[in-house]
Amino acid sequence: MNVAELRHVIDMQKKQGGRQYTALWDTSVDWFRVRARIVNNDLDAPTLQEARNPDREYNRMPPIYHLDNYESCLQRSGDVYCTTHFSLVSEAPSELLDLIHEYSKDTATHFNHSKLRYGLCLLESCDSYHTREAPVTSQLLEACLNRTFRDQYNLQTKVTKFSCIEYNETVETNFGDFCTVRHNWRRLIEPYEVETDSNRQIFKSLHGIRVVLVSLVILGHSRVPHVTTMKDLKLIEESYKDIFLYIFLNGNIIVQTYFVISGMLLVYKLQCYNERYKIDFHLIPKLIWTRWLRLVPPHAFVTLLTASWLRHTKSGPLWETAIGDEIRDCQERGWLGLLYLNNFLYDAQCIPHTWHLSADTQLFCFGVVFYLMAKNKNRNLLLALTFLVGLLIPGVITYIRNLNPLIILSPSTIGTFFGKDPTFNEVYRQAYTNVPSYAIGLTLGYLIYDLQRSNFQIEKYKVSYQHTSTQSDTNIS
Repeated sequence: MNVAELRHVIDMQKKQGGRQYTALWDTSVDWFRVRARIVNNDLDAPTLQEARNPDREYNRMPPIYHLDNYESCLQRSGDVYCTTHFSLVSEAPSELLDLIHEYSKDTATHFNHSKLRYGLCLLESCDSYHTREAPVTSQLLEACLNRTFRDQYNLQTKVTKFSCIEYNETVETNFGDFCTVRHNWRRLIEPYEVETDSNRQIFKSLHGIRVVLVSLVILGHSRVPHVTTMKDLKLIEESYKDIFLYIFLNGNIIVQTYFVISGMLLVYKLQCYNERYKIDFHLIPKLIWTRWLRLVPPHAFVTLLTASWLRHTKSGPLWETAIGDEIRDCQERGWLGLLYLNNFLYDAQCIPHTWHLSADTQLFCFGVVFYLMAKNKNRNLLLALTFLVGLLIPGVITYIRNLNPLIILSPSTIGTFFGKDPTFNEVYRQAYTNVPSYAIGLTLGYLIYDLQRSNFQIEKYKVSYQHTSTQSDTNIS
C-alpha cells in the first residue's frame, strides 16, 4: 500500500464520521498487515515502518497462554497453583485493547486475544498472597495479574474462572468413585473367525476401510492439544493460509462414510434375515433393544469412569481445563448419553465424540421403520424422497438459523470441542441432518443384495493390469 492509498483510507474515515480506528486489519492476504494508524489526521514514520513489519504489532499483544512451573511450585509447602481464565479490560480508552479486539474479530482463523489463561504459582507471582490460610478469590487473582498487566500493557484483568491445587492436596471421593468393571475376556482372546458365507465375503474390505477412517479421525483430532496449549499461537493462525491444511480442516465430512456403511449393513442384514423369518413391526422393539444392549456396557463403563475416577488419574496446570467440564457434564447429564439422546443437548461435553453413537442409533431406528414401509414396489420412490428431503433439512435449518454451511474449525471452537458452536450443535451432529448419507447406505444395501440374488459376477468387468499392458504393447506394435 502506498502513501496515496493510506491517505484515501483516512479520508474515508473522516467522511463516515466514525471513531478513528487505531488499526485496520486485512486477513484475506497471505498474512495480516497493519493498514493505517491515524495520528493527528496524518501518518507518521513509525506507522509506515509497522505496516512493513506486522510482527511488531502482533507482539504488542499479551500471550494468550502462560504457565508458571507446576512441579517446582507444588514441591514447596504452603504454595498454591491456580489456573486462571480471565478477560482483558481497561478503565480508560486503550489503543492496545482496541487493536486486540479488532484483530480477534476474525474468529475463523484467529484466537480471541482478549481471553487469556494463565497458570500462577501464587507465592512466586503474587505479592499479596503470603499464606494459604487466606482464601483464594477472584479479586486476589485479579490483583496479582493487574500488577503485571498494568506495568507492561496498561491494561487490567477480569477473572472469569479459576481452579487451584495446593501442596499435598487430597481429593475427596464420592459414591460415584466406586464401580465394578466386567471384561469380556473370552471375546478378546478367542481366535479370529473367518467368514465362511460367500455372500458376505464382499464385506471383508470394510475392516480395512474402517481402520483407515479411524486413523484419519485420530490424525484430525490430534491437532486439538496444539490449539489449547501451544505457545506460538501465531504459527497456528498463519497455518490457516496453508491450502494443504484444508484437507484436515474439511475432514469432518469423513464421518459421513460411517453413516453410509451403517445404512448399507442394516438393509443387507435385514434382507438376509427376511429370507428365513418374517419381519414385521413387532420386530422393531427387539432390534432396538438388542442394539442398545450391545452398545451400552462399554459406553456405561467409560461414562462412570469419567464421572468418578478420571480426575484422580492425572494432575497438572491444564488438567482441570482439559477434563473439568467433561467430568461435571457426565455427573449431571451422562445418563442421557446412555439413552443416546446427548446429541440433542447444547454444549454436551460428556464424552463429546459419542454424539455419533446417538445419531447412528436414531438413524438405525429410522432405517428399520423405513425397511418395513418399503417392502413393496414403492421402495425406489421412498429412497429418492428420503434422499431429497434429507438434503433439504440441513439447508432449511442453516438458512433459518443463519448458520455456517460447514463447520468452521476455528481456533476458539476447536479448544472447546465446538461446545458453543451453533452449526455443530444444530446441524452437524443431528440424526435428521445426516439422512442423505444414511439413505445412500440404504440404497447400497438393497443394490448389493439384489445383485447377489441375480448372480451378478463383477469379475467379468475387472481388467487385470497384465491384460491391459499386453493390449497396450500390441497396439504399439
